[in-house]
Amino acid sequence: MAKLEKMSHLPVKSRFAPSPTGDMHLGNLRTALFNALFAEKNQGTFLLRIEDTDQSRGSEASLQGLLRVLKTMSLDWQEGVEADKGHGPYRQSERADIYTHYYNALIEAGRAYPCFCTDVELSIARKTQLAAGQAPKYAGKCRNLSPQQRADLLAKGLKPTLRFKVMPEDEVRFNDLVKGEQQFKGADLGDFIIRREDHSATFLFCNAIDDSLMGVTHALRGDDHLSNTPRQMLILKVLNRPAPHYGHMPLILGDDGAPLSKRNGSLSAENLLEMGFFPIAILNYLARLGHHIEADTLLSRTELAQQFEIEHVAKSAARFDIAQLSHWQKGAMQSASDEIIAQWLQAILKKEWALDAVQQTLLIELVRQNGVRYEDVTTLLNNLFELTDPESEAATILQQTDKAFFEAAIESLQYFPDWKGMTQYIKDKTGKSGKALFAPLRVGLTGTLHGPEMAMMIRLMGQESVKTRWARFI
Repeated sequence: MAKLEKMSHLPVKSRFAPSPTGDMHLGNLRTALFNALFAEKNQGTFLLRIEDTDQSRGSEASLQGLLRVLKTMSLDWQEGVEADKGHGPYRQSERADIYTHYYNALIEAGRAYPCFCTDVELSIARKTQLAAGQAPKYAGKCRNLSPQQRADLLAKGLKPTLRFKVMPEDEVRFNDLVKGEQQFKGADLGDFIIRREDHSATFLFCNAIDDSLMGVTHALRGDDHLSNTPRQMLILKVLNRPAPHYGHMPLILGDDGAPLSKRNGSLSAENLLEMGFFPIAILNYLARLGHHIEADTLLSRTELAQQFEIEHVAKSAARFDIAQLSHWQKGAMQSASDEIIAQWLQAILKKEWALDAVQQTLLIELVRQNGVRYEDVTTLLNNLFELTDPESEAATILQQTDKAFFEAAIESLQYFPDWKGMTQYIKDKTGKSGKALFAPLRVGLTGTLHGPEMAMMIRLMGQESVKTRWARFI
């Protein structure tokens, strides 16, 4: 595999070029992360470009959401939207004149022509080729139309697309940064559309043109783009423009081994943040999803960049695992400052839970030791501060515990401020031990059989609240 020093004599510039068509999914976020880490590792530039030529699918709200996620995740870009370094505009919807110039250059070179084929015609041709066991590609129906034939079709009001003409002798070879040597023959590619009927640029065309004009040296992207690469390199070769070094990363799969989707547990970056996952936890997980990092400890954003190696990107697909993400969240929780935990808690603390300074400190430590997601901590807080009905199994334990047990528990509060002294007193008074001692005490307070250590919970709740809850069962 090619090493960095063999890639280019130019300073490294990687890029992330999303389409603002919805929430940022994890595959996109990982692509942004890998490109940002690669640029930082090589003292290069990370560029952000917005690919919004398809106005029917994009929205300003989605764009702002993308920018917000990138900023929240500390994936700062040095060039692009909101950071013009002379290669803008960085929104493709504002670059139509630039694309027109290169369309005309291809037409003048005899490498682009209008295509009047309808979607129905193309669909029938594709099905016919597949039925014959052939790889589908454009059959070239409009390739050799005469100027008069084209004029007649235009006069009928037909609106053509523009196709790039691939020559039989064309051949593309490149060293994929992840997959290694790749080779494609022009005869297998077929002519492809580079401009839509409405004169908007297709991804194949504008993505390649912009990478070249903006000086992108390295483009890491999903391997679903691998078939696009030879076509884009052909466009740039005809235009005598440099192409970036491409690296195609395997996709992220869901828990069922299929590509991530809503059906198999797909979550957007916004979903994860709304669930309470820390940005640093998400970054640590994604940096290891399909990429090997030797260190098994929580790393800072800078440390992740130092550990990033293209040679360590896997060639096979990675599978998203929420349990692994939760592992890194625990690490982030345990290393977070009191201020960060307190700020994190503000999203779920209820105003009626008025806590004094001591309780706030105890709660922060309780969350640090036991929290992962907002859902987990919300359940914990409700058990602490809200009177709730016990779970079914827990209710059975209460039914098997006589009132004398809780009378002894309340008495222990008068004599012992600490959990150890309290439980010893109750044990001596009732003869209960083990599960028969501890389970009713926990269930009587929280309605559940499981949770954080009781000593900290009792200190956090305060003796009066503890007494009130146990007294319910006398």
